[in-house]
Amino acid sequence: TPSLDNATTTASGGSGDGWNLIGNPFPATLDWSTVTLTNVNNAIYIWNPSTEKYNYYVSGVAVPTGSYVGSTITNVPPMQSFWVQANASSPSISQLSSASNTTFKSSPTVYKTMPDNIIIKVSNTSDASDQDAFWLKNSTNTSMDFEGAEDAWKYKNPNSTNIFTTDSVGDGIAINSVDLSLNNYIPFTIEPANTASFRVELEEVVSSATAYQIYLLDLDNSDSYNLKSGPVNLSLDSGAVYDDRFALFVTTSSTVGMEDILKPELDWTANVVSDGIHVIVDCSSVEYEIMDLNGKVLSNGTFNYESVLPCPSTNGTFIVKVNTNKGAGVKKVAILK
Repeated sequence: TPSLDNATTTASGGSGDGWNLIGNPFPATLDWSTVTLTNVNNAIYIWNPSTEKYNYYVSGVAVPTGSYVGSTITNVPPMQSFWVQANASSPSISQLSSASNTTFKSSPTVYKTMPDNIIIKVSNTSDASDQDAFWLKNSTNTSMDFEGAEDAWKYKNPNSTNIFTTDSVGDGIAINSVDLSLNNYIPFTIEPANTASFRVELEEVVSSATAYQIYLLDLDNSDSYNLKSGPVNLSLDSGAVYDDRFALFVTTSSTVGMEDILKPELDWTANVVSDGIHVIVDCSSVEYEIMDLNGKVLSNGTFNYESVLPCPSTNGTFIVKVNTNKGAGVKKVAILK
């Protein structure tokens, strides 16, 4: 039986009075026309965040007007909250039951905001049981690091292949919320349980099928694969930990920047010294960037052949990128002070 707590202040000509937010408690569509009401207007309103308007069902009261009016709805989707308005004291709604008040609908529209999910699955082509996956959720103001309210740690299966992203100290994350408007380069780790051919494939749970471009990067071989065109087969070795070879390049706009990542790998070094990161590249006009694992650029500039780059002020693992006319390179360095 729904509880209408806002009962003492009731609607008496003012649209701002008597409102109660209640919910459909059933895993089925609530047929509002079957509900018995006492001192409650026979109308419901549901906020649709995608249009920023209220969708509504109205019977027996004036149709709403104004800039926040959306489209009409006939029923309440499963588990959906909605607004009703008391019009006198002691308002009540009859006891609801799934047998009397719900109807089946195969594809209800639920008005809630859900983040887009990008799922990367790896599976042994000769053993279907040897597989794993990790999730990326596109969530505003989240990072590659672990966030307790958003992410899930990776607990490895010792008997099968594992795939996961990592945080700034190298711990695995199976479900990682990332703001993909700020992070296009997503490195990940594969730990194969067997020496075999593995299929890497993409699944998207997204609001628009054309929202993202998603490429698998093989940094060792300077190759890229469009995962939206189909699965990719990789030959991987048992016992190996591929933690700096593969990454995703995910973008909602263009692939600008991916070309630099995939230039031929240079023969170069990057080592931490007392006053910075000592980099040696057999090239002039070397462009460099130092980034944290979230993709935030901490410093950048140019040098010729050799330089000690300014060191980040905090401990952790960082990414050093160089770009030259002979190719590009990416390395991870660990700084401990």
